[in-house]
Amino acid sequence: MLEDYEMAIQVLNRQSEYMNTCYIQMILGETCEIMGDTVQAISHYKRAQQMRPGLMTPIYNQFCIYQQIDQPTA
Repeated sequence: MLEDYEMAIQVLNRQSEYMNTCYIQMILGETCEIMGDTVQAISHYKRAQQMRPGLMTPIYNQFCIYQQIDQPTA
């Protein structure tokens, strides 16, 4: 099943070369989070936050990751 997530990351990264949106960054962040790559997930969530500053979901997802790894600062 992890192969499906790896393939999704490859496809989404390729897609983001042509059309990079907040939605794609959010899906990449969620997929990386499922794969256990929290550093990359946070990076995607930060990009999504920059694309749509008023959207709270990327901020909340970062908060959840930091809370899971017991890191007090974002």
